[in-house]
Amino acid sequence: MKKVLFIAAIAACTSAIAEPLWGLTEHGMSVDDVSSKYPSVKTVTPSDKNRLKSGATLLLKIESVPIAEEPFEVEFYFLNGKLDQVNLSHTRNGATLDDCEYTNKRLTEALRSKYGKELAYSSNPNLGKSSNISWASGKTSITSNMFAFPGSCNIFIIYNQRISSTSNNL
Repeated sequence: MKKVLFIAAIAACTSAIAEPLWGLTEHGMSVDDVSSKYPSVKTVTPSDKNRLKSGATLLLKIESVPIAEEPFEVEFYFLNGKLDQVNLSHTRNGATLDDCEYTNKRLTEALRSKYGKELAYSSNPNLGKSSNISWASGKTSITSNMFAFPGSCNIFIIYNQRISSTSNNL
């Protein structure tokens, strides 16, 4: 009986620990919690165009954070008042395909240094130049997507718990 109670107590403690998402944020934080961590964050008026398929809504944004020597916009999405997903995006018009690939390479190296070797990598040469790379850290899934066309570079990094949380039932 004592063994069962001990295991139940450990399980309760580990499930109560918040999982880190991006930077100083953790999954489940409130809007006020995120705002207090990032004084430069701006409030975004909720709208249908700022809603993900999951129902999470963009409520906070940081205009520019330097990552791999490039400016990235940071968007914080909330579901039922709790932080659910963080998106980072970099768009540079006028960029060459080589410029975009170089930025993506530096970003990928930085992500590898933080999260280790990627779990999956794919590219599609039929769409200009593109790549999709994924990592996992605890319950957090990290996905980097690059889409480069002549004159346009788009890189997105998504932090959420959608994929990894399915492992709870395994």
